Amino acid sequence: MKSLYKIVIVGRPNDGKSSIFANFLGDDEVAVSPIPGETKHMQPREINLGKCNVEVIDTPGLQHPETVFFSFKDYVAAGRNPANAFVEEFKDPRYAHDVEIMKALSDADICMLVVNADNFVGHTQKCLLDTFSMLGSGVAVLGLVNRKDDDFIGEWRDNFAIRAMECFEFDAFKTKFSDCARLFDEICSASSLRVRSDLGEVLRALKANRTSLWRSNIDAAAGEILNSLKDLMNLRSSLKMSNFSISKDESSRLHGDFSSMVSAFVSGFRREVLRRFRYSGIRVNAPDFKLSDSQMRIILPNVIRRLWGKMPFAKKPDALCAANPNSDLPEIFARDAVFFVSSIASFSYAKSATKEFEIDLSKRGFAPVFINSEKLARFSIRAANGDESDSFFAMQNALREELADVIMQSAK
Repeated sequence: MKSLYKIVIVGRPNDGKSSIFANFLGDDEVAVSPIPGETKHMQPREINLGKCNVEVIDTPGLQHPETVFFSFKDYVAAGRNPANAFVEEFKDPRYAHDVEIMKALSDADICMLVVNADNFVGHTQKCLLDTFSMLGSGVAVLGLVNRKDDDFIGEWRDNFAIRAMECFEFDAFKTKFSDCARLFDEICSASSLRVRSDLGEVLRALKANRTSLWRSNIDAAAGEILNSLKDLMNLRSSLKMSNFSISKDESSRLHGDFSSMVSAFVSGFRREVLRRFRYSGIRVNAPDFKLSDSQMRIILPNVIRRLWGKMPFAKKPDALCAANPNSDLPEIFARDAVFFVSSIASFSYAKSATKEFEIDLSKRGFAPVFINSEKLARFSIRAANGDESDSFFAMQNALREELADVIMQSAK
């Protein structure tokens, strides 16, 4: 096995190369844009896979497919390596992007040709396919058919088959995590990779790396949910008492203040989760997190403290409002948070990287999978009582693992 493998993603502008790149890496910081030709330069990313490193390179769109095709025909006829020959001979700055692509391909192990199959296969597209079919046996060429249209997909499959090139279908903007895992598995079984078993091993390792990243993010999100639930159980709104007992107006004001505080807290939780997982550009459409009176409790100072507050110059006692750990609030918060994180995890990384879409929580479809309500209730009560014991943190770790499983099942 080599120490470094290179995967180069090529295609025409705006056919989905950067989207495939983002999904393969599991990284929404990749520059993806709906604007045609937005990738102006190479985007290489090197990943350590333990036994070896793999460099995945996103390239600018091929600008002159006809010129490249005819040049390749001449180079192959002359017995030259077409990619190397193109780099050597084309010095005109108009072909700078095409030369960059050929430089990357000169020592590539895998070339992934991305095509947009929402239209018929025209002359330019055929030139593109013919060009990459001439790269030679040194590089495994695989087709990725993106944004397929039922009216044209058959024609695209036929054109790949005529050139003895395998193709795989994938919608980079609509895919979920499991779809990307499926694509990896299909590619690993490609006949062109069987000749070099090490390439399939590298792709499987890249898939495992992406899975590890995904699981790590979800586990961190589950921990964030429980830490936030602890903070929620310890939130307090306060009000100076005007008398020995609290009036209806004061109780109503306390409830209103606390409800607003919790709504702001939940919004802050969502922003923090988005920031942690590098989804800061996503908009969240969600109603305010409203509380009922049963989900809140008034905490009054004891009689001695209230009497002391009546003394001259003494600090008047505060009435407090807090979350009621014996209510359904902890479970509602946890389910809302799980649904939110599952929604994030189920989006494609490519779609998130465009930073042009929105999570709509106004139609909550709480996670259908089981959450241990009884254990969550016990956790909430102990959190509200300020428990810092080892057994409490053992309970938190066990709950975190359960929530992570719930999120993973929902996201898939």
